[in-house]
Amino acid sequence: MVKKILFFFFIVLSYQATGQNDLEKAKQNVAKSKTNTSSSSYNDTYNKHRNQNEDYKEDSASFFENVFFEVAYALTIGLVQVTFIDTPPERESLHASTNISEFPYVIDSIGGFNPYYESKKARWHITDRYLMNSDLQGNYFRTELQFAKRFSLMGDITKLVEQNPNVPNTEYTQYTMMANYYRLRGRRWSIWYGIGARYIGEGIDKFGFAYNFGTRIYVTKPLSLETSFIGSDVNGSAVHHFNSHVKWHLNRFYISAGYDKHKISSSDFHMFGTGIGIYF
Repeated sequence: MVKKILFFFFIVLSYQATGQNDLEKAKQNVAKSKTNTSSSSYNDTYNKHRNQNEDYKEDSASFFENVFFEVAYALTIGLVQVTFIDTPPERESLHASTNISEFPYVIDSIGGFNPYYESKKARWHITDRYLMNSDLQGNYFRTELQFAKRFSLMGDITKLVEQNPNVPNTEYTQYTMMANYYRLRGRRWSIWYGIGARYIGEGIDKFGFAYNFGTRIYVTKPLSLETSFIGSDVNGSAVHHFNSHVKWHLNRFYISAGYDKHKISSSDFHMFGTGIGIYF
């Protein structure tokens, strides 16, 4: 199993130097103002919607429409409940009483959460990674405070620098803040998702809505695998971060290595990342 994981990352990282785009171009694309819809197009759309609304008011809702809305409402409520609320089988299982472990592998078979005995009320986690490829260097810093078994507050800073031989270096910095909910929690795995905001500096100076989801799998002591995605829309441009890393745990500390992909507007940056982390 360990050999398969390491082989997977070897294949992924052998690709990381390809498909690079210019960082300055990506910044300019994000900085551009949103394209406004022309007045003629707006008027056509407005008239179309007005006519549709008038036709709708003239006709009473049919039986099939009522059934459709009832079903859609029931499905929406059910989806919300499954997303945020434990099902009856989950409430009767160890999942409902799972606590935050002091740190991963504090006991050989226990990962991020401990279902067997009372552990920590809160846990603070810090990680720092060095990023690089053939054109860029950077740093990724993240801190996360987990509390009340299910929740966490997470913040990160990403700094990328493109070294240009004939002109000044191009720098890019983004900040993200998230409120996360750990929907599934086990001794060997966890799944979370959350929402928040992202801010891009370095002359762009724009905020945007952000969301994230991810998983941690504790394969066997001392190895674990973390994969996550943070998406955002900043000034009408997609700004995403995907990463997948293998961690080697040493009590409260760990070292990590893996793959990071940053999408900034239409530009993709594939990078190798390696770093360290600690749990408090």
